[in-house]
This record gives sequence, structure tokens and C-alpha cells, in this order.
Amino acid sequence: MVKPRNGLSERHKRILQFIESYRQQNGYAPSIREIGDAIGVGSTSLVNYYLDQLEHLKYIQRNRSISRAIRVLRPLPESNGRRGNVLQTLREDFLAFPLIGRIAAGVPLPAVPQEITEDYEMVHVATSDFPARVRRENVYALEVQGDSMIDALIYDQDIVLVEYAQDANKGDMVAVWFDDTNETTLKYYEPEYDRYGRLRSVTLRPANPTMQPIKVENRPLRIQGKVVMVIRKYRQ
Repeated sequence: MVKPRNGLSERHKRILQFIESYRQQNGYAPSIREIGDAIGVGSTSLVNYYLDQLEHLKYIQRNRSISRAIRVLRPLPESNGRRGNVLQTLREDFLAFPLIGRIAAGVPLPAVPQEITEDYEMVHVATSDFPARVRRENVYALEVQGDSMIDALIYDQDIVLVEYAQDANKGDMVAVWFDDTNETTLKYYEPEYDRYGRLRSVTLRPANPTMQPIKVENRPLRIQGKVVMVIRKYRQ
């Protein structure tokens, strides 16, 4: 195992803070997946790697034969006096977006809900990772189905964050809805205009050399948004 070169990283500190606060509020330690959710890491193997480092540095003690058996041996000095606020601080460091459906499924993509309710599963993203230029209130999440965008490093079951929009520029990656067939797709948007500047056709181009582009002429097509971020879904 590799020891952190310069002591604890910010992620190590966040893990320690979360474990302490969770134990204080619940009376037992969080699960590996709960730790990952709190720090924005989807891979349980990576969470285990950080915990192994903390154990090596004698910040925690673990009993791998018992679930949730993690004990903090050396609390962080800066956490003294404010442990009760750590969970709230972690929540404030993340943004939540509603997962409203799957792209390429046979259900229309609704506009971004005016109010986020418990009806939607939420996707959490670290505030520091989210593009500053994007208006957060206009963003929703979709789960990708299929392999049409693999050369853009978007794979089946990944999550895309989409900024709601009805227009797009050439080269934008867009979520598109076909009114006539009730189908959705995620593709690069390539409009073609006549010499008078009128839209003549649209090519929806995949990022997969084994798939053909979709040429759209005289067919009702609605742009539902532009992709602003991709969240990789780790598989084990």
C-alpha cells in the first residue's frame, strides 16, 4: 500500500470527518458505500483504498470480519468543537440533481421540475466539479442506455447531466426527442442550412464508428437539453 506523501489529503480528512459525525449521530460507523456517497466516490474499491491508507497511518482501526466496524483512533484537530456540523458541511459541498429518466427510453423527457421532490432519485455532484458557467437550476440527470457515444467516453449506464435548452450549436451533445415515434437519443448535433439561412436538415452523429448517423429531414424533432457533465458509473 502507498502511504500519502504529504500527510492526509483533503479526501482523507473528509472521510475521517464523515465517520466521526456519522458515529456521533447514529451510534455506529457508516458503510463503505455511505462513505463513498458522502465524498463523491462511486467505487467501493477506491473507498477501501483510502481506508487502508488511513489504517496504515493509524488514524482508524478496522475489523474486516464485521460490517461497519470502523473506529477513529486519531480525530482531526480541526474537527474539534464542530463535529455536529460536519455532515451539514459535506452536504453543502455537493449539488443534487433529479434523475428524471433514461435517454433512449420510450418516455418523453419532461422539462426540469420547478421543485425538487422526493419523487426523483437524486444524483450528487461535488460543487467544485460542476461547471461554473452552467445554471444549476436548469440541470437534470439522465441514465444512458446503449453504446452510441463510447468514443466520447460515455458508456451504457453512465449518468449525464443535461442543461435544459431548446436550441443548440453545431457540435453540441444533445438529448433529442422525436415526437412522431416517442423516442429519445443522445447524439452530436449538426444542423445544415440553405443559402438563405433556413434550417434544411439535422444530422445526429454518434460517437461510435460502428453506428450510422441519423439524418433528420421533415421530421418533428425537439432538443431537450445539452450535456454539460458525465458521471462515470463504476462497475466491479
